[in-house]
Amino acid sequence: MTTLQIFICFLAICFWGGMIGVFFRTPITAWFHNRFGRDKPLLPPEGEMPEPFSFKRREDDQKKS
Repeated sequence: MTTLQIFICFLAICFWGGMIGVFFRTPITAWFHNRFGRDKPLLPPEGEMPEPFSFKRREDDQKKS
């Protein structure tokens, strides 16, 4: 293989890569924004927020002690 043939192959690969990039630009950009973009903060639910755990002792625990 001569240097000219290697250069032409490299040029063709770059050309096809550019064509694919231009054709699929919108879906690729949307995917990158979805994958690496910042998420929107979650809105709090309506009403009061329940506590993740309670500091109060249950009635069963109070009877045992």
